[in-house]
Amino acid sequence: LWRNRPMVKGRNKPISAKTAENHIKQLKAFFRWLHRSQMFSWRKPEDLDEIDTRVPKTPEELQAVADTEQVETFTREELCILNEYATPLERVLLLLGLNCGFGAAESGTLLLNQIYLFQPHPKADIIGFETSPKDSFLRRVRLKNGVYGEHVLWPQTVEGLQRAVARRQRIGNATPDAVLLVSEQGEPLYHDTESDNVGRRIQNLWYGGVLRRVLKDHPEFRTLSFGKLRKTAGNFIRRFSDGETQGVFLCHGRPVKSDELSDIYANRDFAKVFAAIRAAGEYLQ
Repeated sequence: LWRNRPMVKGRNKPISAKTAENHIKQLKAFFRWLHRSQMFSWRKPEDLDEIDTRVPKTPEELQAVADTEQVETFTREELCILNEYATPLERVLLLLGLNCGFGAAESGTLLLNQIYLFQPHPKADIIGFETSPKDSFLRRVRLKNGVYGEHVLWPQTVEGLQRAVARRQRIGNATPDAVLLVSEQGEPLYHDTESDNVGRRIQNLWYGGVLRRVLKDHPEFRTLSFGKLRKTAGNFIRRFSDGETQGVFLCHGRPVKSDELSDIYANRDFAKVFAAIRAAGEYLQ
């Protein structure tokens, strides 16, 4: 069913290949759980794992990849428009996406004690990075894969975070380990719902907020998803550095794809990440 990519409800187009792949991934996870569960007698058939689960793409989709810009990212002009139309909260999300490569999960789970404003890097000599008390950083572990990451912050990001911290303190219960971005009622913008699905408040804020206002004045503006900010940021870092630095910036589990042991024998080069972030900031200035 999912490999055949059924039509989107109410539209004359098939679901995306990524959506179909996600459905199949969930189904396979369910079968694994059911096989191991003691509550049910069902067990996997011997040839279940031999079923082809690859999702075919249309000729148009395959051709779209054969392009110099095969990954959809925002242009600098589009980012200017988004920054102009964004509310202070939306601008924080925009800046975290571009400055730190944060998606909805990373932005929505950022804690107050992971923000280090106006202080030099504590291990600058070790990583070979010139720093001063004017610098600011985010230092945290990416929850999705447990990978540690650091990002030096642009002045605009620092200003946005200062506003967000003041807002969080106004809302209340702003303990050091509290989530930064919450609703006015104090509910996290990113959380699991009662049905164990991930809440989409940040995505809804993106589509129903800044993008909706932009489209009123710019009907031809591309409605790229919030996640494309992370890809845009990664594209900038790779442009101003290299693929390994991009992987460290995005907190990938293995930044050197060809070397499984790179993180065992050497520390990640955050100095190169900081230099690339600053170069990207100058480009966007």
